[in-house]
Amino acid sequence: MGITTYLAIYFIMWWITLFLVLPFTGKSQAESGDVTLGTVKSAPSDPKFGRIIIINSIVASVMFAIFYITVEVFGVSFEDIFTFLPKFG
Repeated sequence: MGITTYLAIYFIMWWITLFLVLPFTGKSQAESGDVTLGTVKSAPSDPKFGRIIIINSIVASVMFAIFYITVEVFGVSFEDIFTFLPKFG
C-alpha cells in the first residue's frame, strides 16, 4: 500500500476513535450542577478540545500502529480476512 492509502486509513481511524474518546473526556452540565439556560443538561460543562484531540490522536496512533504491523510485518492483507470467517453453505 502507498502512503496515501495509509494516510486515508489513519484519517478514518482518527474519526472513529474520536467517537470512542468523547464520552470519557468530560462532565455534562447535569453532573457538574451548572446548567446554562437554553442548553440541554447533557451538554458538556467544560469541553477541553485540546486534551480531547491529543488523547484521540494517541489512541488512533496506537490502533494504526497495530494495523500497520499486522499488514507490513505479518503480511495480512484484506483478502486474508475472509479466510478467518466461517464458511456457510
